[in-house]
Amino acid sequence: MVLFEILALIFAYHRNWFLSGAAAFLSLLVWQPSGIFLIVIALLSIFQSGKGLQRLRGIALFMGGALAPGLLVLLYFIFHGAINEFLDGFLFAFTHLERSQKSLFNHFYRPIYAIFRGFWVMSIPIILGLYEIILLFSLRLKKFGNDVFLWLREDRLAAFLIAFPLIIIWSLIDFQDFPDFFIFLPYAAIGFALVLDKYLRKKFVADAAKKAFVIVCVLLIVVSFFVYRFTAEEGLSKQRKWAAKIDKELIKDRNFASIGVPEILVLLKRTNPNPFIVINGGIDQYIDSITPKGFSGWLNELEQYNPSVIAFGRTKGRLKPAITSWLGKNYQEKKVGRWVLFVKP
Repeated sequence: MVLFEILALIFAYHRNWFLSGAAAFLSLLVWQPSGIFLIVIALLSIFQSGKGLQRLRGIALFMGGALAPGLLVLLYFIFHGAINEFLDGFLFAFTHLERSQKSLFNHFYRPIYAIFRGFWVMSIPIILGLYEIILLFSLRLKKFGNDVFLWLREDRLAAFLIAFPLIIIWSLIDFQDFPDFFIFLPYAAIGFALVLDKYLRKKFVADAAKKAFVIVCVLLIVVSFFVYRFTAEEGLSKQRKWAAKIDKELIKDRNFASIGVPEILVLLKRTNPNPFIVINGGIDQYIDSITPKGFSGWLNELEQYNPSVIAFGRTKGRLKPAITSWLGKNYQEKKVGRWVLFVKP
């Protein structure tokens, strides 16, 4: 999503409407809220393509670019007879997603908490970078005499800047967890680069400022790399030990299933008996609507698969009591590391 977001903005900067449309649509396919870029670039293909036939050409190129990957994906799913699955997945956020009720304070708190929880090493550069983008917004408007229409027509940074407040608004409405912050990372990176550039230009002559800029960037990358390797390796090595113990002592050659613990399937190199490895935010209602005999039918299918061990993690929804009741009747709870397992007696 971040890759396609960056490409869409780069191509929009160069007014390559075809490639910008294609990249924006691919970003949308990965994560639907990034459709903000598709809307913004569509708008700019009208404003920045010129007049008359040039404008029509710009709009046509954008639409062609956006439709090309969309049609390829649709044809792929049609070929495999899975168009309903595609539409269900693509429209899930609008048809089945169940958002938890949050206070006004929580809407502001969660995105800020996500920065410090998910990106604690880079939290200061991120905050400085995002603040710099806000300043950049006002500077670009002033450059065009605070004439919004002139700015929309002429500024090559318009797509980048218009999308920014829209992303903020979306995040205040519906921010789930720190991965939702990924969409801000290009803004934080560019903003912090501007902060560094301003500071270093004041302290050094031009050539020395460039060298200092590169050194700081390399240091940040090295710090990020080592912090990630050490923290990730420590957690991963523990999980590997837990997975090996579960495989050897509990599962052996018998069936296994996971509800809410997707990582355990990867470490055990196993496939779940159904695609619902996480059940939250309305997925229980989706299962209830598509499975013969509803949610109880889905539990019956799982029972017929007869897993000797079920990993059970974070699960939410109205139908959670039905799952926990079924697990309690048929399995015994056991803990390995941080994982909660339900084992057949």
